[in-house]
Amino acid sequence: VYADGTGLRQDILTYPPVGVPGPLFPTGAWTEDSSAFLITGSLESDPSSGFDFVIWRVPADGSPPEELAAIHQSHPGSVAFAPDGQHVAAIRYTDAVPPEIAGWFIAPLADDIGPLALPDELEVGYASLHWSPAGDAFTGTLMQLCPAATSDSEVCDAPISFSGTSAV
Repeated sequence: VYADGTGLRQDILTYPPVGVPGPLFPTGAWTEDSSAFLITGSLESDPSSGFDFVIWRVPADGSPPEELAAIHQSHPGSVAFAPDGQHVAAIRYTDAVPPEIAGWFIAPLADDIGPLALPDELEVGYASLHWSPAGDAFTGTLMQLCPAATSDSEVCDAPISFSGTSAV
């Protein structure tokens, strides 16, 4: 299905069996040019440390889906995509029982994804890492991440101060 609702086709991605506590819905985003949809899929449950899943690029032209990144010890509802389509962030759990939040994991995506059509409003559910409209990544405390950061602990600069109506 394209962003405008046309082009319906069936693709099969796997999800956990019935009985997994709480609803699990895939998270995804359209590319700005509507050529593909990025989606979490192939969920595998590990009761001690969350879920393992894959970020897939599903082309709208019917060609086969492409695996972009494997995410481990996480939850699909925590996924946040960078507006430029270059990175994805997701919560990471520890191996402890019960698992605890270890931080945010950041993974690169393919260079040819292009900008994503992300909603203007952020969804609430996880205290997540989000990118600014320019594609810069910031943590919840508005500390700027290093350019090639792989986790939310890789902070490079002082806190960002905003004036006027700027927002992240």
